[in-house]
Amino acid sequence: MAEKTGGDSSVSDRGKWQIRYVYRLLERDAFLDSLPDSDSYDGDTNVKGHQISLTRGLAKNVTLGLTYHHMKPIKTLSGVTDHSLGSGNYQKLLKTDLSVSF
Repeated sequence: MAEKTGGDSSVSDRGKWQIRYVYRLLERDAFLDSLPDSDSYDGDTNVKGHQISLTRGLAKNVTLGLTYHHMKPIKTLSGVTDHSLGSGNYQKLLKTDLSVSF
């Protein structure tokens, strides 16, 4: 996994922002099934892909976040994937988060 973050270190006030990029390569059976991020190809292993997040401060302790996941199964040596969602299908997920801290 490789990660790069830019912008403000903490997004807790209006006008602050942060962008984050993550490249994830999670080989088959690398972790217990309950540990991987469930937003990245439904939490399965044997996947690789990109995650881009943008968080913007709307007011003090109020943030809006957008996260985009673009993941696909890793090919096995025979060129066939063993993933339940199909052979080589990309999974694209866009999610929004509104967070209020108090």
